[in-house]
Amino acid sequence: MLYLIHLLILIIIYSLVAQSFNLTFGFGKLLNFAHITFIGVSAYTTAILATKLNLSFGFCLIISALVCVLFSMIVSIISTRLKQDYFALGTFTLNAFFLTVVINWKQLTNGVLGISSIPRPTILGLNFYNNFDFLILVCIIFLICQVLLYLIFKSSFSRSLKALAENENHAMSVAVNINKMKRINFIISALFASIAGCLLAYYFNYMDSTFFVFSEMVFILTAVILAGPFSFFGVFGAVALLIIIPEPLRLISLNPDIVGPLRQLLYGLILLGIIYFKRKSLLIQRKI
Repeated sequence: MLYLIHLLILIIIYSLVAQSFNLTFGFGKLLNFAHITFIGVSAYTTAILATKLNLSFGFCLIISALVCVLFSMIVSIISTRLKQDYFALGTFTLNAFFLTVVINWKQLTNGVLGISSIPRPTILGLNFYNNFDFLILVCIIFLICQVLLYLIFKSSFSRSLKALAENENHAMSVAVNINKMKRINFIISALFASIAGCLLAYYFNYMDSTFFVFSEMVFILTAVILAGPFSFFGVFGAVALLIIIPEPLRLISLNPDIVGPLRQLLYGLILLGIIYFKRKSLLIQRKI
């Protein structure tokens, strides 16, 4: 039962991560490799505030979201001016820069050792130390975020993003501020990613740089592509499938150093297969 609860918590948190990434990749067609960086910024902010300043869950959630939004605003001003491949390369470089700072700024992040002893949330006297209680908290936050994301997905803003991705020149001809729309999309996506990052830090009670390496971004990208860009409800099923599929590897008597790479190899093969068979729906169908 405890193992099932653990899997459910992971599925819910990473579904929120994937759903927020779906905003930039699904609708905006922006291959934003910095998405995992936003989660990392939020998670580390939460870890530092909770352990060094002993702030409550509410304050940690709000402050980490504000820090992440501010960071995404600065990044978006530069990155959204880049086009397609250059945008992907720029955001990939940002994640590498973030990992370098996290590993080397030992006074703040404790370097490769990470930040431990992150306490579980306490809200109005209710302690969420138990995993089942924490699952309830995660479900409540997830449902609120899903309602907000659903409204965004069905709004005219998301339709404009989709139209912009299909024909940028036409959007420019009717005086649409392309960079402004991309920045707003970028910031909204980072906001929801920050919530997932905060929950991730509280759940594991520990944070280090390995949570935010590029292979984790591959997992998120695979989930969104598997569900299908623009898909809202499919993301949850895709994340659940990708988390459950590698679990039988734990039952095999293999060296832990082998199980990790096998898991990443499996995700890579799934991603490669999806891209090959669904390439027409994934590529931008630009209209003339």
